[in-house]
Amino acid sequence: MFSRFLKPKWLHKNPKVRIVGIDALNDAETLVNIASEDQEPSVQAAAIKKINRIEDLLRIKANDVLQLQIDLRLSAILLDNPLTQFTPEIGQQLRRIANSELNQKIAIAAFDADMRAAAVALISDQNLLAELATQDSAHTVRNNAAIRLNDEAIIHQTIRQLGKKDKRVAKTLRAKLEQLTADKALVDELAKAQRTVNNLGQQAHWQRDQTRLQSIINQTSGLLEKASQSEQSQLKLAIDNAQQRIAEQAEYTKALQPVIEAKESQCQLIEDFHTNLKKRRRVSTNEAEDFSLTLDTLLDDWDDIPLLDEKQEAIFSNRFHQGLTHARHQLKTLHANARQSSKLENCIHKAEELKKRKTLNRPQVNSLMQDWEQQAKPQDEQLAAEYQQQFSRLAEALEQKLEKHEHTTKIHLAEMTNWLDQIEDTLAIDKLGNAETLTHKVQSALRQHRDLPQTERQKIQQRLQDIHPKIRELSGWRHWGTDRAREELIEEATRLKETQQTIETRAGVVKSLRKRWKELGKIDLVSGQRLWKKFDAACSDAYAPCKAHFAEQAQQRQQYLKQRKQICSELENLANNTNWSSPDWRHVDKQFHQLLNQWRNTGSISKKDWQSIFKRFNAAVDRVDQHLQDERRINQNQRLALIEKLQAQAENEDLNDAIRQARELQKQWQPTVTCKRGDEQKMWLQYRAASDAIFDRKKEKQKAENKETQKLIEAKEDLCAEFEDLILDKKLSAGDITKYEARWTEIGYLHDKEGSMLNHRFSKAKNSAEQFLQAAKAVEKQQLLDQMYQRKCLLDQYQQHKNRSQLEHDWTELENMSDRSLLRKFDDLYQSTLNGDIKFPVVAQTEKLLLDLEIALELESPAKFKEQRMSQQVKRLSQKLSKGNSDANHHLAAEKFEQYCLTHASPEQTGSGSLERLGKIKTALDKQAGQ
Repeated sequence: MFSRFLKPKWLHKNPKVRIVGIDALNDAETLVNIASEDQEPSVQAAAIKKINRIEDLLRIKANDVLQLQIDLRLSAILLDNPLTQFTPEIGQQLRRIANSELNQKIAIAAFDADMRAAAVALISDQNLLAELATQDSAHTVRNNAAIRLNDEAIIHQTIRQLGKKDKRVAKTLRAKLEQLTADKALVDELAKAQRTVNNLGQQAHWQRDQTRLQSIINQTSGLLEKASQSEQSQLKLAIDNAQQRIAEQAEYTKALQPVIEAKESQCQLIEDFHTNLKKRRRVSTNEAEDFSLTLDTLLDDWDDIPLLDEKQEAIFSNRFHQGLTHARHQLKTLHANARQSSKLENCIHKAEELKKRKTLNRPQVNSLMQDWEQQAKPQDEQLAAEYQQQFSRLAEALEQKLEKHEHTTKIHLAEMTNWLDQIEDTLAIDKLGNAETLTHKVQSALRQHRDLPQTERQKIQQRLQDIHPKIRELSGWRHWGTDRAREELIEEATRLKETQQTIETRAGVVKSLRKRWKELGKIDLVSGQRLWKKFDAACSDAYAPCKAHFAEQAQQRQQYLKQRKQICSELENLANNTNWSSPDWRHVDKQFHQLLNQWRNTGSISKKDWQSIFKRFNAAVDRVDQHLQDERRINQNQRLALIEKLQAQAENEDLNDAIRQARELQKQWQPTVTCKRGDEQKMWLQYRAASDAIFDRKKEKQKAENKETQKLIEAKEDLCAEFEDLILDKKLSAGDITKYEARWTEIGYLHDKEGSMLNHRFSKAKNSAEQFLQAAKAVEKQQLLDQMYQRKCLLDQYQQHKNRSQLEHDWTELENMSDRSLLRKFDDLYQSTLNGDIKFPVVAQTEKLLLDLEIALELESPAKFKEQRMSQQVKRLSQKLSKGNSDANHHLAAEKFEQYCLTHASPEQTGSGSLERLGKIKTALDKQAGQ
């Protein structure tokens, strides 16, 4: 009675009492209510600690503070009860709690595989995941652990531990590796793109940055779809910032464009000026002053241009002042070269003058050599080398000439000494002999060789004086014996007039007669004058034809002299009238060599005229060649550089690129001023050898390709022949065409005419094969129609006559069908017919099949089916079944025919003319199959 006045302790006002009451309470419903509704958190916590079932904990209505107590109790229950079965609610709570320690313990200790799998999905400890992936008993857990692995080293180690024990988990791990690699590549690619984007818009070249930015946007559009939201946001922000910087840079650059263009133009002017100076070898003082004023003007113009920002201004300023410094240095060098070249050219001129002299002595040569060594050389090494080469060549020629002169002098001295010795020996025995003649020779030699050493000359003159009295004494006794000899010479000269001789022989004989007259020595003045006149008249008469001939030759020499003077005039005009600041080098060189060839091909002139005209010719040639030599050297260096480039292309592994480069270089082979014949020939041989080395590689490659092409042709011809033989033997199957096409493709493609012919041959064979298979397929369809029709007719006839033995006999005589599935269907139909186990279809259905066939094949139907046929035609219009003999209609008709033949016909149907209608349908199908 008093029990209703006594409240349970867990309902007491005092929270501490309620907590004590909860300790004795075991009712789960009450505990859930207390935990959900009590106002004291400590009481609620005490109630939660008493709950032992997870589903009861999940029913508690909890706030944020209470939820912590629920989570702790839930975790304790899961840890204390490893046999707990997994539910979706538990999985949801595990994800919400996100306690890694709890999840690791559940993944290791839980009995339920689904519970372990859910916990594994929340674990990040790579070592534990690797252990679970290899050792857990459940495939789901192992696979989930494999999916959670992200450490490549641990994944590789896990795959090795698995070996062949668990191929599915290993496959998952390998897929994970591929995904990690792809993700890493994606992150690297996006990071690289972002770094590039961050650098864009920082420089003045905003057009280039804009193009580059658009290219990066296009390249990363596909990557962003696979990237995380954070990575997408970072890259998009970087792109927006870059676009803003580029826009600002474009606007800034546009405002400064006139100043930039002015500075660019000024820099280009100074660089062009320096380039033109580099083409020169020297400049005169006047030219140096003019060029220096030009540089000062360019500097003043530069100072008048407004300044850019510090960075851009530094770039342009460095470029301009560097060009200005180089130009001033080059100008200074060229001016110094001119001063030094003048002194060197003076030495070279002296050497040339010495070379032209008839007489030469060693002190003159030594003095010239000392003068050359004392001169300063140009700073231009190439120019200095050219001068040194020119002077060395002249010095060598002078040395050779000096040696030759000394040798000749020695010979002359020895010859004169020998003559004097002969004279003295003859006179010593009181005979005159040829003493007078030898004396005249010695005197003549002294007059000719005035450059003999003075001491030697004095010795010879002294010896002549010593022998002169003896010669004069003996010569008086000799005159009387020479008159008879002179008369014989006169007779010989008289006979010469009548003899037939060539002009050269006649002139030589006359000259010999006069020489022999002189060798007779002096004669008596009285008798000698008479004999001399007769001898001279006879010689003159004999020489008359020669005189006329030589006069004609002299006239011809004058004509040749006139031609040589004309050549000299043209050379001088070429030197004077050519604009050497911008000449047409090729035309000038061609004209120059034409004049040189004319000079070489012009006939000889008299010796007295030769020296002056030859001197004039050499002076004119030197004037022209002085202008040509710089261009000749420049062009020679250019062509030698082309040869080096051609030789380098011979090592180019890309043959097509090497040939393209070679053709471009060949276009640049443009001689402007040709070199000496030997140098030109040597350079041309080098050029041809370098070109041939490249194009010979092409020939070798073509030869190899031709061999390979021939192999392809032979392989294709063999394949065509094999294919054609197979078609002729009629052993072709449906898969053979595909096999031969695959083999044809595997051989390779030929681009030439023969390849096209073989392609045509193979296509023709393929068409023949397709026609053969199509015909075989038509025959097979025809046979199949016949076989279905025969079986249908036998079964329908049995329905009319019920002659079992006749049916069995006729059925066994039928030919087997190639379609095994269709054969089994007819055999089943045959057995059901014999066994009487027949379910006849509705008559309307079989009649509908016949009408469909007649409509599709455009055959007439019996009159009683007119309305039914019209109705079916209207329904079939939308399906386009009334288009005559189309492939679709034919295929549909064949299906309907098969369906009808596999349908049991009732006795009343077999007697209603259905077989006759079926025969017409079969005839129409036969026609279609044969088309």
